[in-house]
Amino acid sequence: MSEVCKNIDRLLKERGISGVKMSDDLGMSRSFMTELRKGRAKSIKIETAQKIADYFGVTTDYLFGKTNQSGFGGGSASGAGFGDGTGFGGPIEKMPTPEGERKPSDEDIKFALFGGGGEITDAMFDEVKNFAAYVKQREEEKRKG
Repeated sequence: MSEVCKNIDRLLKERGISGVKMSDDLGMSRSFMTELRKGRAKSIKIETAQKIADYFGVTTDYLFGKTNQSGFGGGSASGAGFGDGTGFGGPIEKMPTPEGERKPSDEDIKFALFGGGGEITDAMFDEVKNFAAYVKQREEEKRKG
């Protein structure tokens, strides 16, 4: 079993999360961890590693076994984090726990909508939120008849 697989398994076990739940939450194939564990997957894309690292609130260096420090102070392959316990402009919140999931932050939503690339202005984000509110209202009106 690869180092990255061992580290992901350790994080899953520590947090009481199944590989299937993680895969579903991240929009990955449910067989991802099985393929990794059995050695059929010989590598992992850096984009996938970054998604997993962000999910657990650790660095990609930690996932790949390059550091024993799981926090962003050690730096990640993407350069995320500022060495002060924050990542991408705010405190790092941990991934969902068995007790309940954290509420997505505006940064989470921006990443999901815009793919994390480029600058997202407040005006752009407000426009997307306004459109989402419009669609929600339209659908509610359809249901009312």
